[in-house]
Amino acid sequence: MIENKFRAILHYIVQKFSMALPEIDAQPILISGTHRGGTTFIGTILAQANELRYVYEPLSPWFDDLSRDTYCPICGLDLNTWYPYIYEGNEKPYRTHFKHFNNSKRLIGKQPLYKDPLSPFAAEWIHTKYNAKVVFILRNPLALVASCKQVDWGVPFDRLAHQDELLNAYVPSYKKQAKEYAKGKHTKLEETTLLYNMVYEKAYELSQKYPDWIFIKHEDISTNPQEEFRTLFDKLGLDYSQKVEAKVNELTNAKNKAESGKERIHSLHRKSKDVTELWKKRLTKEEIAYVTKSCKKVAALHGYIL
Repeated sequence: MIENKFRAILHYIVQKFSMALPEIDAQPILISGTHRGGTTFIGTILAQANELRYVYEPLSPWFDDLSRDTYCPICGLDLNTWYPYIYEGNEKPYRTHFKHFNNSKRLIGKQPLYKDPLSPFAAEWIHTKYNAKVVFILRNPLALVASCKQVDWGVPFDRLAHQDELLNAYVPSYKKQAKEYAKGKHTKLEETTLLYNMVYEKAYELSQKYPDWIFIKHEDISTNPQEEFRTLFDKLGLDYSQKVEAKVNELTNAKNKAESGKERIHSLHRKSKDVTELWKKRLTKEEIAYVTKSCKKVAALHGYIL
């Protein structure tokens, strides 16, 4: 605990110092998707690369051990918005926010690795402004909903739907639903299902617009972790070292349990081949029917046949 606190203070000092410097070209890697979509698993493995330095959820109020309330302790950015849409009209405070991450990592000779499930509506801006390589994690909606159910998570649409530009310009077909869900009268199952459709429909549009982005299915990387991670590292120009290979084996081998306890938010040591089928145990027939009906069209865009 003391070591973590000391590390957080050191990071704070370095980032504060880096704010005074001109913006350094960083060319980060961004891992995007949704919460409970597998970004932590992918990020943990990529963070083993010697070339990278991990930045854990920069758009989340919990990104740093020194964070207080919803404000960044370095630049003061209000991080209360879930799934923020970043564009030229509101980018100024975000430029400052990302500057202290980019500069501080480059000062120590590392490339920033951003892992953030709240970033799908910010990914295009991050890619455009910083020439970021984007890795987007896809997941079967039934598995995603089941994972959220396991930890009793929904989506606080009141912290998402106030973004007029997001709903008017970026995902306009979901404006009415999002505004309605912001009233807090829908179930967590309904909230997660709506978020899935919003994010994944936009993800498909972005996959057509940016063919150089990397889209990975959680199921594929869980079923064949060594092969899929080796391919991913190659696409990103990273060394798939023995250290990385050992970490993949540690987190995914058959000796691990497939299921995690409800009290564990992130249980990364899993028998990964079995994780893809857990939704069949976690969801009721009624829940499966609802998700299938609601997400069938959008899921099909990414090759998921429900």
